[in-house]
Amino acid sequence: MLWKKGWFRTISILCIATLLTGAFSGCSGKTSQSSTGEQSTKNSSLAGQSTPVSFSWIVTYSGEQPSDNNSVIQELEKKTNTKISIQWTPMISYGDKYNVLLSSGQLPDVFLVTDLKSSAYLDAVEGNQFWNLTSYLSDSSEFPNFKNFNSVTLKNTQTDGKNYILPRERVIKRRMVCWRADWAKKAGLDAPDTIDKLYKMAKTFAAGDFDGNGKKDTIGLLLGTVSDGGGQTIDCLPELTVANGSLNTWGVRDGKVVSYVTTPEYMNTIKLLRNMHSEGIISDDFAITKTTSQVSEYIDKERAGLWLTYTIPGLQDPLYISKKKNDPNLKRSDLYGYTFMKNSSGQPRIPAETGFNCGYAISKTSVKDEAKLKQILKVMDYVCSTEGQNLVSLGINEKHFQKTGDTTAKVLNKDLFSAEVDAKTNQMSMAGGQIYDIVDDSLGEQLAKDRKQYATSDLISDASIPLISQTYATKNTSLNKGYDTALFKYILGQTNDSDFKAAIQQWKTDGGDQIAKEYTEAYQKTQSK
Repeated sequence: MLWKKGWFRTISILCIATLLTGAFSGCSGKTSQSSTGEQSTKNSSLAGQSTPVSFSWIVTYSGEQPSDNNSVIQELEKKTNTKISIQWTPMISYGDKYNVLLSSGQLPDVFLVTDLKSSAYLDAVEGNQFWNLTSYLSDSSEFPNFKNFNSVTLKNTQTDGKNYILPRERVIKRRMVCWRADWAKKAGLDAPDTIDKLYKMAKTFAAGDFDGNGKKDTIGLLLGTVSDGGGQTIDCLPELTVANGSLNTWGVRDGKVVSYVTTPEYMNTIKLLRNMHSEGIISDDFAITKTTSQVSEYIDKERAGLWLTYTIPGLQDPLYISKKKNDPNLKRSDLYGYTFMKNSSGQPRIPAETGFNCGYAISKTSVKDEAKLKQILKVMDYVCSTEGQNLVSLGINEKHFQKTGDTTAKVLNKDLFSAEVDAKTNQMSMAGGQIYDIVDDSLGEQLAKDRKQYATSDLISDASIPLISQTYATKNTSLNKGYDTALFKYILGQTNDSDFKAAIQQWKTDGGDQIAKEYTEAYQKTQSK
C-alpha cells in the first residue's frame, strides 16, 4: 500500500494482463485531425526512401495469434513505407521472455520494457543498451507528433531525468466515486464529490432500505482490496487521502519526498474510515472483499450503493439488464452516477495515474547508427499522430470501426476487431490523446469527455514514479505486508491509536525512512539538472 498504487504497484504484471488491452485514450493536448494527418504523411511516411525501411518490433497479444496478413499492419506499412517484422509474443509468457532477452542482449530493434524500476532494465540503461530518446521527443520539426505525448507521462517514464522509452500512454484521470443514482435521487442527495458529501451519502444508504428487502443490510461505503506486492490494501484509497489534503502515496513537502502515511491528513482519513466502521457504514468484511471479484457482486445484489472505482458498470451489467426488463426506457445514467473528488473548498483534487502502461525502447545493439534510429522514430511519430493512433488502436476506418462523432466511434465488425486489433495491434499504441472513444451510451460518452478535461492543478501525482530507491526494490514486499495488517486492524477497531502510530513508526524504522531518503536524493538530483 505504501509504495505503489494503481498502475505502478504491479506494473510488470499489468503490462501483460489482458484487462489492459482495450482501446485506451490519454489526456494530451488536441490537434486537428487534418493538420496532424498532413504532418504525419510528410514527416513519417519515409516516402523519399526508394526501398522500404525494415525493422523488428516485439508486440504482445492475447487470444489467438494475429495472422501474418493482419490488415492493420499492412496499412501501417503502406502509410510509412516500411517492412515491419512483428515478433508476436503472448502476454502471459512475456515476463519470462523479457528477462531472457535483456540478459542475452539480443534484442529486437523495438523492445517492450515492462518494468522501469527492475534491476534488469536499470542495468541495461547503465550498460548503454538503449538509445536516449530525450532530445528526439522534443524535436517538433523532425518529429511533429511526439508533442502529443502527455508531459506528465514523459516525466513519469524518465530514468535519471532521461527518456529511454516511448511510453504506451494511458488515461491519467481515472479514479472516481460511483453510486446508485436512483437511491441518491430518492434521498435528495447531491453527488458525493467531497469527503463530507461522501460520508453523508454513505451514512444515509447504510441507515435506509433502498433495495426494498425490508432489512437494514446495506453497506454504506463499499471498500475493495487489491494486492500491493506484499499483502492486500484498500483499493483507490488515495482518492480519499488526496481529497482530504494528503498525498498520492508519495509527494514533495519542504523539498523532501515523503510518504502519505506520515502526514496528518492521511491519519485523519484513516480515522474517518475507522469511525465509519464503528457506525456500521463500512462492512466488517471489507478487509477480505476483493475488488476484482466481490465488489461487483455486492453491487449487482444491491448490497451497496456507493464505492470507489476506476469504471462504471456497463450496458451488460446484470443489475442494469434486470432493471431494464421492468422499465425498457431506463438509461444507465438513471441507475448509476459518477464523480471525481474535490477538497472541502470545492477544488478538484484527484490522484493522478502514472499515465502509461510500459513502453518501447530502441536497442543500440540492433540499431547501431542514428540514421536507422531516425527512420524508426519517424514510424513511431506517425503512430503518435491522430491517424496513426486510431489505426493501431481501432483499426481501419469503415472496416474495423466507424466514427459516430468528433471524438467517438463504434466497432463495426466485432470478430474482425477481436482478431486484428483488440489485444493485438492496439498494444502498439503510444501517445493516446487522439484515440476516438468507443462508447456505449451518453453516460459513457460523458465519462470519456470528463476524463480528458482537467487543469494540471486538479491532478495530484505520485512523486516517486520516476524515482529510484534500492531499498524500495528489496523491502517493499515485507514492509507492505506488515503495514497492511496493522491498517486493517486499526480500521476494524481491533487496535487503538497508539498501536497504529507504533505500526507507522515500525514501518519507518524497517525501511520507510530510508526509502524516503533515497527518493529525496533522486528527486533533488533531477531538480539540479
